[in-house]
Amino acid sequence: MAARSALDSAPVQTRYHCLQMRIEFDYDATGAVMQTVEKIRHARLVDQRFADRCQVDVAVPRSLTHALLTAFDYTQSVSVHIIEVSNGE
Repeated sequence: MAARSALDSAPVQTRYHCLQMRIEFDYDATGAVMQTVEKIRHARLVDQRFADRCQVDVAVPRSLTHALLTAFDYTQSVSVHIIEVSNGE
């Protein structure tokens, strides 16, 4: 009975197994890249560097990596690749 009470009162934590991905792009594409990242559920910015050629590192749940990998197929000025596997929150 005490164990059941403890389980019922414990907070629920959802964790996602994520892949860390790097998006490289020309500065002019910053708005489009950031809007795309914001649309991906549970994506989390890890690092960002802005210059003539920019980089944004994003942790993305494994189930959504394909969406990010193909989001910029329409342009050659943006590239996306997986850089490491991480356990998300």
